Amino acid sequence: MTISYVTQEMLLKLKKKLPPEKQGKFASAIASRISELHTDNLVKGAVIGAAIGALFEMLPGFETLTGIDDCVEVGAALGAWVGNAKDSRLKEERQRVKQTIEECLHEAFS
Repeated sequence: MTISYVTQEMLLKLKKKLPPEKQGKFASAIASRISELHTDNLVKGAVIGAAIGALFEMLPGFETLTGIDDCVEVGAALGAWVGNAKDSRLKEERQRVKQTIEECLHEAFS
């Protein structure tokens, strides 16, 4: 998972507040657990869906066969729907990141 610059800065500040002997343990725990997380988003899905829809619109006879005349819009809507589902998982991921940080702090102080 790629974490935002703001989150990275927050984690570095948090690490610096720990006693020096606990900082390495905290950093190792965060690095290993954050790498297991993954995120995507709605905008990316909508753009990819629209691009796929545009490709379908270029196919000769596709509209006649399917009755779908707005493939770009349909693709964007479907992509946004998929992206929204992924965004809802992102909220869960954020909660897991928060929980992971709390666990790592607990682990560092144990």
